[in-house]
Amino acid sequence: MKRRQVKPIQDLGQTAREFVQELRVSTGGVHCEEITRKIRKLLAIDGDPPIQEFIAAGAVSVLARVIVRSTSSTLHFEAAWVLTNLASGNMHQTHRVIEQGIVVIFVHLLNSLCSNVCDQAIWGLGNIAGCCHECRDIVLRSGIIQHLLKIEPNTHLSYLRNGLWVVSNLFRKHPKPEWDLISQLFPLVFQFLMHDDAEVICNAAWAISYVAAMGKEGCQTIIDSNLVPRLIELIVHSSRFIQVPILESIRYIALQDAQFSRPLIDAGLLQNIGHAINHSSQKIEREAHLIIVPFVVDRVLMEEVIRAGVIDDIMVRLRALPTDHRAYATLIAMFKAPSPTQLRYLLDRGAIQILCHMITRFYFVPQVLAIIRSLRFSIMDDPIQRSNVVQAITNLRAGGPEELRLSTEILFLLQAPT
Repeated sequence: MKRRQVKPIQDLGQTAREFVQELRVSTGGVHCEEITRKIRKLLAIDGDPPIQEFIAAGAVSVLARVIVRSTSSTLHFEAAWVLTNLASGNMHQTHRVIEQGIVVIFVHLLNSLCSNVCDQAIWGLGNIAGCCHECRDIVLRSGIIQHLLKIEPNTHLSYLRNGLWVVSNLFRKHPKPEWDLISQLFPLVFQFLMHDDAEVICNAAWAISYVAAMGKEGCQTIIDSNLVPRLIELIVHSSRFIQVPILESIRYIALQDAQFSRPLIDAGLLQNIGHAINHSSQKIEREAHLIIVPFVVDRVLMEEVIRAGVIDDIMVRLRALPTDHRAYATLIAMFKAPSPTQLRYLLDRGAIQILCHMITRFYFVPQVLAIIRSLRFSIMDDPIQRSNVVQAITNLRAGGPEELRLSTEILFLLQAPT
């Protein structure tokens, strides 16, 4: 939900009910515009704008009549701005706005010849669509789609940005929106992922992430639309606001089966993902690891990960940031079903030392001990590794009863003669 703000005016000495009554008896013209502008500025304050007071005073129905009766684009703009901010409140307040027929009025205003009016109307529809799935569906069935499909590359930038934001709101929330309706907007969204404006790309990226979240049908649509190369390219975009929805889209695709992983690999995912693994943003790094996990638990895909140098990136990350829980979880996943060659690769990259460090910090203790148990013969063949593991597990005995039981069992296995 976005509330449009400007520098607010000071207390005007009138109550919401008095403002609305003055607007109700106004005959239109400049005086009506002035009152509406004053209400708009009161609703633009930070913190706790008087949304409920104006809704309770009947502002929504009065403003609806003002728009219907007037031909002034200035008054349409001011009234639509007020209604946009009234629709940015809580769910109950947004429903009160809808009940007065404002969705239909906003859609009608999209026909205005004034670009400012169209901008404000699309913004208001975005606020309503973003409230909940019921509101989303009302907007989706309102006739807005035909207006959104008129957006072109030469559409003025403000309307383009807001239009893509509205589309992203139409794609989100559970239960999923009607596929037959939203699929009409896919070409629009996919087209503007190629745009050069960061905000347009960001809004398109969020819309695509919601499509990917719809499961195999959504992911297959993205693949069939040849969007994967662009998604991979945007992993290294300079804006984290774009990277997050892009990585979420890729994660949803990667979490399907191996058939969906191949287009990601072919487009260069494993060459670009290191940028996200080593990102300073925890959100971006987390998404990167969630993408990689389905690859490292599959022996065939694990070979691709090794060849791309991603394992080395993760090991470097763990040595530089020894408290990175997400990277530790990825390392544990690597031991789920590696081939003998892949296991040797992990051990040669210092995996045992990192596992020992995890034990000393009490990270993922049951999982780490299970890995060590399975690797005990490899560990026992290397005196240095065995010494490191024994020392780490000995320190673990200071933990709780379960840690004591597991560590005792594994110490026995490690110290038994081969």
